[in-house]
Order: sequence, then structure tokens, then C-alpha cells
Amino acid sequence: MVQRFIQEGSLGRVWVTRLLPGDDLAQGIIGVMQEAGTERAVVLSAVGSLGDVVLRDAKEGAHLPVTPEQTNTVTLAGPFELLSLEGMIVPGEEGMFCHLHPTLGAEDGSVRGGHLLQGTVFSTVELVLAELVGFTVVKRHSEETGLPELGPE
Repeated sequence: MVQRFIQEGSLGRVWVTRLLPGDDLAQGIIGVMQEAGTERAVVLSAVGSLGDVVLRDAKEGAHLPVTPEQTNTVTLAGPFELLSLEGMIVPGEEGMFCHLHPTLGAEDGSVRGGHLLQGTVFSTVELVLAELVGFTVVKRHSEETGLPELGPE
């Protein structure tokens, strides 16, 4: 069994930027981080709009370790208001790993959310990112959960 861990660090530099129509949300965030020269960041705020999105959630009855058959991938046709975005971006096994969860507002007032697999900026995303300083966390595949999980380097 994997042990819980705690790392102490601080928030470093903070960036405010705007992602443009047609930008891939995750790649846009990674691009800002690369320009700033950092490998670890947290989303402090993001509002705007997304076009089509692909979300993934666990199906009812899912159990550990989670397999792809126990998840539901949903493609939603936008545009959507990006009401909020939570997430962390850290090194992963295959490059930078964006773990992002959006809350999306549809034209009828309904709200959707989940684990973002893909999202394209519709008109704008106003983004505030903060650098994670003093942390060595990475994302690695967990045999226990079947998913990429946060852990020490």
C-alpha cells in the first residue's frame, strides 16, 4: 500500500495570461509554464469559455484499481462558459501532466464537470497560475488505483 506523503513549499511567481480562441487549454497552460521556466504550478483562477470538451468520470460501480472500462468518456459540444477550473500541472511519466477539473455552464443553465481530457478555448480563457516552489511532486501510474497519482519524485 502506498503511504500518504506531505511536502512543504510555497507559492512562487504568479502569472496572469489570456489563452486565445482555438488554443488547447492544457497545452496553453504548459506553454505559459515553459515560457516562465517552471515545471510545477497550480491553477488559481480561470474563467472564460470553452468549445468542445472531452471529460472522463468513473462509472457507477467502479472499483480499485480503475480500468478504462470503468470510466465514462463524454464528448460535449460547446460552447460552454468556463465557470471555474481547478488543477495542478507537474512532471509526469510522459512529459508534463495537467490534472484539470473544469466546471462548465451550458446555454440552458445546466452545469457539467469532470476530469478534463481535452478542451479548446472558444473565445478566451483568463488564467491565473502560481508556481509551486520547493516541491518535487510528480505524477506516476499507481498499481493500487490504476490511475496516475501524485507522489514524491
